[in-house]
Amino acid sequence: MWQILSTPLFVVINLFILYYILKKLLYKPLMNFMENRSKSIQSQLDEAKKREQQAKELHEQYMQQLNDIKQRSDQLLKETRDKAKQQMDAILNDAKAQAESILTKAQIEAQKQKELTIEQAKEQIAALALTAVSEILQRELDAETDEQLVKSIIQQGIRG
Repeated sequence: MWQILSTPLFVVINLFILYYILKKLLYKPLMNFMENRSKSIQSQLDEAKKREQQAKELHEQYMQQLNDIKQRSDQLLKETRDKAKQQMDAILNDAKAQAESILTKAQIEAQKQKELTIEQAKEQIAALALTAVSEILQRELDAETDEQLVKSIIQQGIRG
C-alpha cells in the first residue's frame, strides 16, 4: 500500500520541487525580462511622443515663419506697386505739363505768325493801293481802262 500511496506522494513532491525550481529559474527571469521589455517599450513610446510633439512645434514654427514671409512679400509687392504707380503718375504729369507747354508755345508761335502774316498782307495791300492810286492819278481814264488797270495791279500784287 505504501507503494500505491508513495507514487502519488512522490509525484506531488516532484511537482512542488519542479514548481519551485521553475519559479526561481524561469518565472522570475521571465517576469524581469517582461518588465524590462515593458519599460523599454514605454520609454520608446514616451520618446516617440516627445519627438512627435517637437515635430509639431517645429511644424507650427515653420508655418508661422512661412506666413510671416508671405505677408512680408505681399507687403513688399504692394509697396513696390504703389511706388511704381506714383512714379508712373509723376511721369505722366510731367509729360502732360511738357505737352501743355509745347502746345502753348505752338499756339503763341501760330498767333505771332498769323499777326505777322496779317501785318505783311496789310503792308502789301497798302503798297498795292498806293500803286493803284498813283497810276490812277497819273492817268485819267474811262471805266474800261480803269477796270483793266485794277486787274493788272491785282495781278502784280499776287505775283509779288
